[in-house]
Order: sequence, then structure tokens, then C-alpha cells
Amino acid sequence: MKIRIILPVAIISLLFAISCTKKVVEVRYAPVLYDLVAPDSIQRGSTDIYFLSVKAFDPDGLTDIDSVYFTSTKPDSTSNGSHYYMRDDGQPPDSVAGDGCFSQGIQAGNAQSQLGDYIFKFYAKDKDGNESNHPQAIITMY
Repeated sequence: MKIRIILPVAIISLLFAISCTKKVVEVRYAPVLYDLVAPDSIQRGSTDIYFLSVKAFDPDGLTDIDSVYFTSTKPDSTSNGSHYYMRDDGQPPDSVAGDGCFSQGIQAGNAQSQLGDYIFKFYAKDKDGNESNHPQAIITMY
């Protein structure tokens, strides 16, 4: 008789223990890019440096941001696919390290560069590989 009572109690205890076990799921969030600053136009062949900046926010903290970069597409819709990494280290063209404002300078192309609208698309990735939204700027080369 004791065996019959102990076995159901043991099974109920085991089921209760399994159903009450907590699982911790860590949710990691993607960074967000905002407040993009870029020139409207640049002059072909100019030796001036034009500055681009974008602010980044990560709900997991700025230290979770692995990289911020942009790509560019020419007026004829071609791109070399290169990633142009932006800085937030206080070194030129960045002004303040660690403030979440990422910066980079660009120069106009040479006299043979295509005239028209260039599309600059911005990206951020965090240390888990989560990717941000993709703001873009259209800069006209004249």
C-alpha cells in the first residue's frame, strides 16, 4: 500500500518541479540610427572635405555597438560595395569620443566622376549582429 501512495506523490512532485522551473531569456535589441547630417550637394573635383554624421542609440548601451558605416551608390545605380566606417573616438572628424555621434569625411570625386545623385545608406551593427534601421542621404554631385 505504501508503494502505491509514494509513486503518485513522487510523480506529482516531479511535474510541479518541472512546471515551476524558470527560464531566463535574454532579449538583445538592435541599434537605432537617427539625426543624419550630410551635405545636399558637393562640387565635382573639389578638394574640400564634406562631413557626414549620424547618431546611434542601442537599448543595450553604446558599448554594445560594434560598428557604424555607410555604403554609396552612384547615379548609374552601381556600387563598389565598400563599407566606409564611421568614428566615435574623438579623433577627426569626430569631435567627442563615446557620445554616440559617429562621423566621417568624404571628398568629391575627380573631374571624371559621374554627375547626379549619390545615395549614402547608413548601417549599425551590435556585438550580437543585430542590424539597425538604414537611414539614407542623397547627395547631388554637380
